[in-house]
Amino acid sequence: LDSPAEAGPESTVPFVFRWPQLSGWPLQVSADIAALQIDRLAIRNSEQTLWQCESLRSGARWNEGTLTISDLELVATEGTLAAQLSADLLNSRLAGELGLALAESIAGVERAALKFDFGAASDSPVTVGRFESLLYDAQKGWFDVSAGFELLGENLQVTKGELRFPGHPDLLSLQGSLQLRSDLPWQATVRFEQLDLSSLAGVPLLLFGQANAEGDVDGYRGAADLENRVDGWLKTRLATSFAGDLEQIALTSLAGELLGGQVDGDLTIGWLDGFSLHGTTYGRNLELAVLLPEWPGRINVDLRTELLQTAADPLVMHFSGELLESTLHGKDLAGGVDMRLQGEEVDISRLDLHGEGIDLSAAGRLSQRLDFSASASRLSGLVPGLDGRMNAKGWVRQVDGQFAGHLALQGR
Repeated sequence: LDSPAEAGPESTVPFVFRWPQLSGWPLQVSADIAALQIDRLAIRNSEQTLWQCESLRSGARWNEGTLTISDLELVATEGTLAAQLSADLLNSRLAGELGLALAESIAGVERAALKFDFGAASDSPVTVGRFESLLYDAQKGWFDVSAGFELLGENLQVTKGELRFPGHPDLLSLQGSLQLRSDLPWQATVRFEQLDLSSLAGVPLLLFGQANAEGDVDGYRGAADLENRVDGWLKTRLATSFAGDLEQIALTSLAGELLGGQVDGDLTIGWLDGFSLHGTTYGRNLELAVLLPEWPGRINVDLRTELLQTAADPLVMHFSGELLESTLHGKDLAGGVDMRLQGEEVDISRLDLHGEGIDLSAAGRLSQRLDFSASASRLSGLVPGLDGRMNAKGWVRQVDGQFAGHLALQGR
């Protein structure tokens, strides 16, 4: 890769890829290294060891412009790498196979295999190639990735990129391009076709849809339309625009279907110096029975959420919102919430729920005194078939892990 020496840090002058050019005596020489072994190879700076391998073994052969690396094995604390490589410099072609066994799994991956083959097309300035990789969970193939690419000047095109789970119809396809300039502008289209991520997510997740994005080293932007085609309350469809950088992502114009109703809003997630999330969600005509079959009702809600987690402090959660013109068991229901949770502290500025014969409220700080009251003149409004009425009032406090409080309860 060549870059003009005068190009400054803000330059967009492209990198240029060139195959090494050989002529003369190197094309007439052959040489063999039957076995090469290096033990305890370390890379250090003036202060510390940056990386170290326990052993490196390989064979090598040079034959009239072709370099072959055979039976390469590198053992380090991170794992073991095995490889076979061939570089035909006369015909501008590079091919190889790599195998990696990790000492500790990363995101469930314990082993990986990679095959690649690329070179200059005959009588063409275009470099074309393809790679295939397979990631293993324990001894089973987890998913495989393959793609073709074309390189012409500064333009790298990725074609027929696919991610599949062996033995399943799942498919994630990718097409895109990358400009080999210092600002690295790129664009990509990703399609999901029956992509089953349930085992990774721990909940039913079967994705269909498409995402389009573009960006450079400073950030990215795009739009996505995704559907989770499963039964139950996780059956959803969401469309959104998004933009972000290496520090955060913002989802705007969120709109979709959830719990048989409609949702929209916005969401921003950050991960600089910890984790943060804040957003606003508007839900309309949400069917509560999809989530809780024994509690049929229709929910309309406006909810604002904030989460903040830093390395030094416990997770902080702040929820505020309004329950608007909703129903439960066919009865009207409304209310609101404004509460903050941090560690063991619960701070409720407002928590109330009002319906036909139902009134619930709470306010206060758990570390000082949290007051609550509840009354139901018709318990059937909460649980059909249950007659009578109830009144409850009290307070609770937690200090140094110990709870104290008072409860007065009347029922008939």
